[in-house]
Amino acid sequence: MTVSSEYQNYPKVYVETEDTSKCEEVIIEINGKYKLTRMPIKGYKPKRIFCKKIYENIHDEVLDLESGIIKKSIIVYMPWKDKYYIVERGVRSALIEAKGYEVFFNIREGDKVKEKDKIGYVVSKKFEVRTIRSPVDGVIALISQDVTSRNKYILSVVGEEFVREIKVERED
Repeated sequence: MTVSSEYQNYPKVYVETEDTSKCEEVIIEINGKYKLTRMPIKGYKPKRIFCKKIYENIHDEVLDLESGIIKKSIIVYMPWKDKYYIVERGVRSALIEAKGYEVFFNIREGDKVKEKDKIGYVVSKKFEVRTIRSPVDGVIALISQDVTSRNKYILSVVGEEFVREIKVERED
């Protein structure tokens, strides 16, 4: 059975890097334009390179969990919208930890939220339901699962002014 990639509705994250030795798929920036390509990069001298990373546990590489600062610039692709956005390093984000027996979200990456919006629910082992609310106005930049813990997620919410939609040209 062959499944088309159009049914893969998971976000992809690309992290700015200088070490491309472990990269296969990258987004390169050339003259303010972005291009999705595969390694090795032939015929281009990119200003910046963003390497596709495994989405789970991306918070370890990208977020400072104490300060909420984004440590490396990221590009997130949202296949359900067919859109890319970029968040530059140095941006402060509000971090939300969600953990419990079961965790459910009614938001996705790229969604705008207002302070105190209901963004999800946590069910405890006693089957008590707790509401997860956004602590700030902003945009959901990342939802990352902590693979060391069964149902623990880290959400990053950044100010709308720090999220920029970009056009990414795809190679044929």
